[in-house]
Amino acid sequence: MASAGTSAIDIPPGGIEVSREEFVRRVRSGEDDRRYEYIDGRMIEVSGASIPHGVIATLIITALHTRLDSNEFLVLGGQNSVSIPESSYFLPDVTVARKPVELDEANDWSVANPVVVFEVLSRSTKQFDRTVQRDGYLSVPSLTDLVFVSQTEMAIEQYSRRSEGEWLFNKTSGPQSVISLDSIEVELSLKKIYGDVLAD
Repeated sequence: MASAGTSAIDIPPGGIEVSREEFVRRVRSGEDDRRYEYIDGRMIEVSGASIPHGVIATLIITALHTRLDSNEFLVLGGQNSVSIPESSYFLPDVTVARKPVELDEANDWSVANPVVVFEVLSRSTKQFDRTVQRDGYLSVPSLTDLVFVSQTEMAIEQYSRRSEGEWLFNKTSGPQSVISLDSIEVELSLKKIYGDVLAD
């Protein structure tokens, strides 16, 4: 995400300016049990998730675990970050990495070779997620699919890599819809992703 053109207005408010090295030191020290992302030189606290947010993320993780070979892939929740080359560390809600998992050289809590990333959109950060964070994720060479999941309607936004520098965007909605994650040979129905989260 983070690029020379990123403006302060694009980044969530708050946080403190620290070097990448200082951020890694603080995270690894365990001196603070809160969750942080590192965005263009700033250490920014990640707020707690709503119940629907948490349930959706859990349903995605469960669905992936039942479909993927654990000898080939690792599925992670929101406690481990993804390394954005030379700029940032993001905390996606769900990450799929191919084994052997590659860790960031400076931060062994951060995955450097994600294949698929899921972000459940929050009202307060969805604009940031769809712009700055999207650009960061799409700059990761190993990534093949970035999936944004609404928590207010049954709707998915998916970016799928088609060739170097070329991404296909697709938006789908409704319980009968299915998303295809070709790189890991998995299909997920929106009904499976959402369960009864949006039931009246």
